[in-house]
Amino acid sequence: MQALPQAACPSDIAVAKVDLHPAYIAKSFFPTILLGQAGLTPVGSRTVRVRPRNDLRKKALAPIERMLEMSKGVDPYSQTAPPSL
Repeated sequence: MQALPQAACPSDIAVAKVDLHPAYIAKSFFPTILLGQAGLTPVGSRTVRVRPRNDLRKKALAPIERMLEMSKGVDPYSQTAPPSL
């Protein structure tokens, strides 16, 4: 996001779109911890239809464990996202 022109980031704020896997669309599965550790703030939601490559319902980790696993290595004080995000 640092490569964006200044005009695209009023007040030095940028907005990004993130699509969640359909297995995690319940409100209790929302990745609050992951977003917080990445220094991001949710600003809204919108329903989209996606066809996942894999069906996670049969072998998914508990949602909070999955979010914690995904957030490993994220520096909450960094101004840049890690390459994997």
